[in-house]
Amino acid sequence: TRAQYGSASRPGYNPYQGYMDFGADTPAGEARARTERRRMQWTLGCVATFVLGLSAVTLSARRDNRRLESGELVEAYFNQVTRRWEKASPSMKRDPLLSTLVHLKSPEVVYGHGLTGSGGQPRHAPRRSALTIDGRRASDAFRDRQSGARS
Repeated sequence: TRAQYGSASRPGYNPYQGYMDFGADTPAGEARARTERRRMQWTLGCVATFVLGLSAVTLSARRDNRRLESGELVEAYFNQVTRRWEKASPSMKRDPLLSTLVHLKSPEVVYGHGLTGSGGQPRHAPRRSALTIDGRRASDAFRDRQSGARS
């Protein structure tokens, strides 16, 4: 029965020693070397991609900060109620969730081509009128309905 356990039945057996010999001169050793080389190339490729992406983000962040300080860009968010870009408030920029809605936009987009109304407030272009299914403006259709007209 000792023969069925091989070298484990002999004195001096090391249970932590592996059963396979991966010497460099065997085909298994060559396969191991190829695998290790492939893993090393893959790791270096991943590290290079990460460094390239990190440098692109860093350089674009510096450029955007310079443009933000010079006034070429404005921090704004898209207000879905008015369907316009509006300047973001400081509290909005501090909030972790709301800050994801803040984008960098040109002042022309946010303030409506630099037009100002009374008090120096930005003046937006007039909002397009919504149309009904039959092609009339929604405000006209509502007024007609309120006055008792049937169409």
